[in-house]
Amino acid sequence: PRQRQCRTQDGGNATEEETAETAEKMKVALVLPGKKDDVSFNQAMYRGMNDYYNAHSEEIELTVVENIYDVADITPTLTEYADTGYDVVIGHGYQFSEPVVTVAEQYPDVAFLLGCGVLGDVVNATMYDVQLEAGGYLMGVIAALATQSNQIGVIGGGEGAEITRGHEGFKQGAKSINPDVEIQEVYTG
Repeated sequence: PRQRQCRTQDGGNATEEETAETAEKMKVALVLPGKKDDVSFNQAMYRGMNDYYNAHSEEIELTVVENIYDVADITPTLTEYADTGYDVVIGHGYQFSEPVVTVAEQYPDVAFLLGCGVLGDVVNATMYDVQLEAGGYLMGVIAALATQSNQIGVIGGGEGAEITRGHEGFKQGAKSINPDVEIQEVYTG
């Protein structure tokens, strides 16, 4: 097996005993653009990956890194994990699109996953999408049921495809309860 610097699930360094124990495990790095406990996009992925890890802990080693949002930080982070022997590197967010393509082309033996975005024709990379419209629909239903003023609002970060779908789901859910509800929609950028 190749020599690798191993990290624990929370990103700390592993002991020699832990390194020997995980030498044959598939190494997976999850790179989040925000906090793992943001009660939203990042937390959903973090919880899902932890559920998978807990069910397969004898087969994989999971490293999670948070708050890698700026494109200038994304490429070096993806490169670091690909360069240190990770088998799978996940960039969770639209802003990872170009960096995933760039780094995947440099590391053909590493599998890359992109959470939402645009991928192109990269052999060792694939994209998964989130269905924010489903959660948005439920939030719209709740907001329409809770409002006392007949006015509700939905706020999103950027106008990316998945966020826009979440907003559309929110509006549809709200209108399914109250067709006359007034909806304010804002993207903060």
